Amino acid sequence: MSRESLRKIELEMRRDRAFELSQAGSSPSEIANELGVTHNTVLRYLEARREAEASKDSEEVELQLAMQVVRIQALIATLYRQVMEGDESLQTTIRIVQLMEKEAKLLGLDAPKQMQHSEPDGDPEKKQEQPDFSAFTDEELDLFLELVDKIKFDDDTEHKGAVV
Repeated sequence: MSRESLRKIELEMRRDRAFELSQAGSSPSEIANELGVTHNTVLRYLEARREAEASKDSEEVELQLAMQVVRIQALIATLYRQVMEGDESLQTTIRIVQLMEKEAKLLGLDAPKQMQHSEPDGDPEKKQEQPDFSAFTDEELDLFLELVDKIKFDDDTEHKGAVV
C-alpha cells in the first residue's frame, strides 16, 4: 500500500473516532486531547462526517425512489399487457391510472404550475396602480376631471362619426 493510501486510511480512522467520541458525549476539546489534534481539526472532522452522512442519506433516498418507480412501471406494464390481451375489466384500468398517478407524484410531474397572466406579446401583465386622489389639490382634481370629460367627449364624437 502506498504512503498516501495509508494516510487516507489513518485520516478516516481519526474522523470515525472523533465521530464516535462526539456521539458518546465528548466535547470537541476532549476529542482534540484524545486524538492529539487541534480543536478546529476536530470540528473539520465532525463536519466532514456529517456531510458524508447527509450525502449517503440523500443517495439512499434517491435509490429508494428509483426502485419504487421501477416497481410501479413493471406493474403498469403487466396490467397493460392484460388489457391488450383482452382484459376489459374496469378494475384493471382503474389500477393502471392509480399507478400512473403514483408514479407522477413520485417524480414530481403533478406539481402545481404557477400561472401568470400575460400581455398579448407574452410579457407579464403589469398591474396598473390606482392614483391616490387624496394627494391631489382641488385645482389638480378639477383639471383631471376636465381632461376625463374631454376624453369622453372625444370618444363619443368619434363613435358618433363612425356610426353615421
